[in-house]
Amino acid sequence: MDVNLLNNLISGFFHPAVCGISATAGQLADKLEKSRLARYVKVLEIVVMSIAAVGWMTYSLWLLILIIVGMGVHSTLFGPVKYAYLPQQLRQNELVGGNGVIGMGTFFGILFGEVLGTVLVVHKPWVD
Repeated sequence: MDVNLLNNLISGFFHPAVCGISATAGQLADKLEKSRLARYVKVLEIVVMSIAAVGWMTYSLWLLILIIVGMGVHSTLFGPVKYAYLPQQLRQNELVGGNGVIGMGTFFGILFGEVLGTVLVVHKPWVD
């Protein structure tokens, strides 16, 4: 398949998953106990990434595209939980700093993942 088509296709699967459940994710973060919800969402991440490993090992493009949707759902569910948990654990004067640390950690993780992924794809030690 054409790379440009795949980029648009994958984005076309990811964004509706995120937009479709973002309001529900915020309501869940408000109504449910945050630490338990965070644990469930992290278990979901482990399951989704385990399936992604199978997709990489079997070179299954459609399974990997499905995983993109799964990680979109995970990110959408986890975002509100990580910020809703802070007021329960921090004092009022610590909230701004706590939000900054969470935001920095999130964006550092994204940047590190993109760089590491690019390095691993370019390196290709498994290809003759």
